[in-house]
Order: sequence, then structure tokens, then C-alpha cells
Amino acid sequence: MRRIAGPFCLIGLSALVGACGSGGAEPPATPVKSDPPACVVSDTPTTAGNMIVRVTSLPANQPAADAVFIAGTMNGWKPGDTAWQLKPNCDGSLQVEVPFAKVGDSQQFKFTRGDWKKVEVDANRYDVPNRTLTSDGVHTLAKLTIAKWADLEGGSLGSPPTVTGDVRFQDVEVSPGVTRKLRVYLPPDYATAPAKRYPVLYMFDAQNLYDKKTSGFGKEWQVDETLEAMFKAGQTDGVIVVGIDNAGDAVNRYAEYTGWNWTHPTLGAITARGDQHAAWIVGTVMPLVNSSYRTLTDRANTGLAGSSMGAYMTLYTGAKYPEKFGKLAAFSLVALDDPMQGQHLRDFVAAPGNAFASTTTVYVDVGDAEQLSYTTPALMVSSEGQMCAALQSGGFTPTCKVIAGGIHDETAWSVRLPDILKAWYGK
Repeated sequence: MRRIAGPFCLIGLSALVGACGSGGAEPPATPVKSDPPACVVSDTPTTAGNMIVRVTSLPANQPAADAVFIAGTMNGWKPGDTAWQLKPNCDGSLQVEVPFAKVGDSQQFKFTRGDWKKVEVDANRYDVPNRTLTSDGVHTLAKLTIAKWADLEGGSLGSPPTVTGDVRFQDVEVSPGVTRKLRVYLPPDYATAPAKRYPVLYMFDAQNLYDKKTSGFGKEWQVDETLEAMFKAGQTDGVIVVGIDNAGDAVNRYAEYTGWNWTHPTLGAITARGDQHAAWIVGTVMPLVNSSYRTLTDRANTGLAGSSMGAYMTLYTGAKYPEKFGKLAAFSLVALDDPMQGQHLRDFVAAPGNAFASTTTVYVDVGDAEQLSYTTPALMVSSEGQMCAALQSGGFTPTCKVIAGGIHDETAWSVRLPDILKAWYGK
């Protein structure tokens, strides 16, 4: 056997013993490359009780230089608040941590790119309703996506119309040269039962009652859907609902929905016009409705309802004109001493001498998770309790409820409304 002289290498072992080279010299070993550190994104909030909001997908045309912000009840709905800018994660997602005082509390919000003109819209360019996050003590992470931005798609299309049944519209002059729209829901048999008359429920903030498209918050009370379903199920003989539009802007809405001057913490001075607005409803709107539709006009068949500041205005108008309204429903009552001088409304409803108080049906509620920019859920609940005590002092026998987990929006009120409609107009 001939011995093979000189350097040699074993194929398959070169990575271990070195490559073959001239003169048998072994080249320096190649350094072993280590894997990059793994991307780890924690799902645990930095503060116990908080929740992480994580955006896992952005629109394809997202400007690389634009930050994403969360705007909602946690920051007074400021669209470009740098304290609420979403931070990038190593996996490309964005996130922000949202605080909660206790289990059951809720926060509402939308995503923006720093301006309300640059707010999120859905895949069809319609408004995204206020997102709601509720602390349940278990979940710590909410994964969300943003479909499109309004400004990059030619603007929002608003909300898709959601009106059900026969809803009619009528413009009424509220002051010289200024009109306000009435949105009137008629029962399913209104056209086919010409001799029939119906009780009437007047409601504030009509833009939010029937149609997500006209609602200021992309949510609605579903008054029309609820009454249509009740009628078809044989649960009611029908009721006419007269929705009265609000002023449209916040300052004038506050002015029309309060009885005494006050100062809003961010909007400034509010000069109350509740007295004039209530007089317009009783002196102009109600006679027009009674002459235009087949109504039952006695006070037992005439109700008034509203939410938030509309709840305030319901109690104010009902106490000012007790001979007109036999039923009052105040959902999520906002009548705080600070800022809107709620003590004056309490004194007003508690005043002696209301001969109609004992025969007036009154419902008042508030959720224990209602979050507004200028108050807390605890103060909302306390304020409702004080108002209910004042109503009792005035001779009323109110039904007062604190709704567990109840929040401050139209979806929440749409859940509570059917019980009132069945109690007042059911059969």
C-alpha cells in the first residue's frame, strides 16, 4: 500500500479541522455568528390594573413620519396629546397603556394622527364609533387594527344610515332666522289606523336617537328598532316619539340644556338659555306636534326623556311645566355642583307647591363607570343620589337606579331604554 504523503483533509470534517491549504497550514477559524436577540413584546402593563392598547395593523398608506395618538375620556379627547402617543414595539406594532381606577371602569377613545381631521375611519370610509375598553380584572391587552385615515381617503363619509320604520322630519324656528329639526317616529300602524291616537314621548338630542349617521358619536339609542320590535311582538300599541335636535355645537347645547349660568372647565362661560328652550318646547313644538299628528294630549300620555345634559333638561322642563308632562326619564343624569351648579336644579325640583308631583312618573339613573372629562364616576353617582333626594323633597316618588358597569354613551342608553318603554307603553 502506497502511503499518501503530504497534507490531506477529510471531506465532511473540514468545518471541524480546517480547510485544506498549502504546506499543511490551517487558516484561522471563522468566528461563529450568534443569532440576534429575539423580539419580545410584553403583554403585562407597567402598572397593575391598567390595560395595554396595541395596534397590530396600520393602513397601507400610513405616512412613515406620522405618529399615532389615542384620544378619549382618559385625556379629555385631545387628538394630539403627546402624553398619549403610541410607542413603537420591536415587532412593528404600536401601543399605549390605559389607566383604570378599578375593575368595571371604562374608557372610550379613537385613534388619530394628531388632529381630528386625521381621525380613523373604517374600511368603507365611515366613522368608527367610539371604541370602548372596560377593565374586567383579567385581561390586560387589547389588540386592535386601524383600517383607514379620513384625510388620506378624501374625508369621512360619516355614519351609514340606520333609520328603521317611519321617521319624518320637520324644521321649526327656534329663534328668528334659526330653525331646529324635529325627528318624529310614527308607529307601524299609523298609516293604516286613521282613527287611532297615540301617546307622545318627547326626547332631547334627536340626532342620536335613530341613526348612527346623524349621531355625533357614531352610536344611537335605537329608539326606532326597539319600538318596531315591540310592536311586532305585540308588546305595545305604539307611541309617537318626537326627537328635538340639539344646537349642534357644545357651547350652545350646554346653554340650552341648563337653567343657570356656569363655567365649563375648557369651554368657558355658559350663559343658560334653558328657560327659553323649555318655553319653546311647550309653547311651539308641542302645539305643532299635536296639530300635525294624531296624539293623545293629556299629561298622562305625554312624556319627556333625555340623557346626560338632556337628563338635566328633562327634570328642569318637567318641574317647570308639571301640568304638561306626566312621565320623565333622566338617563345618566349630569347635574353636578361643579361645574354646572347642580344645586340650583335640586332646589328647583324640591320646591314645595307642585300639585302634579305625586302623579308624575319619574325615572333617574346613572352608571357606576361613567367617565367624563370634568368629573369621576363616584361623583356622578353621588350627584344622582342628591337629585333623587331633592325630587322626594318636592313630592315626587322617583325610581332611581345605579347601573353596574354602566357607561356614558348611546349604546348604554339603548340597553336601558326598552325597560322604560315597556313600563310606560307596554301591554
